Amino acid sequence: MTYIPTAEGWLHLAAVMDLFSLKIVGWAMRDQMLVELASSALTVASQQQQRPQAGLIHYSDCGVHYAVHAYRAALQLPTSPHR
Repeated sequence: MTYIPTAEGWLHLAAVMDLFSLKIVGWAMRDQMLVELASSALTVASQQQQRPQAGLIHYSDCGVHYAVHAYRAALQLPTSPHR
C-alpha cells in the first residue's frame, strides 16, 4: 500500500503484483485507509487472472491489513470443478 498526495487530500492505493511477469494484476484506491482496501485489490487481481491455479504462492508484508479475517478468507479462492 502507498499514499498518493492529491489536491483534495491523500489517496490510498493497494496493488497486487505478479512477481513472474512484474505486472500489476489488481489494484484498488480509497480516500480512507480501510481494511477492505487490500481485499479489494486481491479480488480484482483474482478476477483479472481468471482464478489463479492451486499452489499459487502469496506474499505480503506483515501489515494488519493482510492479517484480518476478510483478507485471509479472500485468499481461500474457490476452485473451479474443471480443475
